[in-house]
Formats: sequence, structure tokens, C-alpha cells
Amino acid sequence: MIGRLSRSISGSLSFVSLLDIRLYIVVFTQSATQMFTTLKHDASELMTVMTDLIVKAAVRDELEDKNISADFFGSLNGEVEELLEDAARRAAANDRKTVQPRDL
Repeated sequence: MIGRLSRSISGSLSFVSLLDIRLYIVVFTQSATQMFTTLKHDASELMTVMTDLIVKAAVRDELEDKNISADFFGSLNGEVEELLEDAARRAAANDRKTVQPRDL
């Protein structure tokens, strides 16, 4: 019988079989998979919240002769988000579901 001696929590020696080790590995793998799935789900929710409303390449093309700071795109995205929210509120205030250029 293949196995090894290991110390249990109480300090006494116990015999751990290869089958027990495999069981521990399966349980650990399932726990790790559940944690990864949870983290992946949380990350996808975060990415949904942080969706870019702008196309960075198009902005770079438009500002081709300018340097662009690292936080510029985040600020621009925030401004566009506010602009869209204001336009949607104005359309709703006028009892419309369609956002029109005049809402800007």
C-alpha cells in the first residue's frame, strides 16, 4: 500500500493513503475552480460598469499631433457618459424613448 506518514492537527502520526491525497486534490481543485468562477463573474460585472464609450484609436487619430496622457481616456469617457445620461434624461422628460440630437 502506497502512502506516507503525516502529522495531523493534534500532533499524532497518521497514515495518509494515495487515495486520500487524490481526494484532497479533487476537493482543492473544485474549491479553486469555484473561487476562479466567482472572481471571473465579479470581474465581468466590473468590466460592465467600466465599459469604454469611446474608441481610443479614433481619438488618437483625431489628436495625431498631440501627446495624450494616461488618464485622458478615462476622463473623456466620463464626460461622454455624463453627456449621454443628460440626453436620456431630457428625452424622458419630454416623454420620449428616442434620444435625439436636440437632447444634447
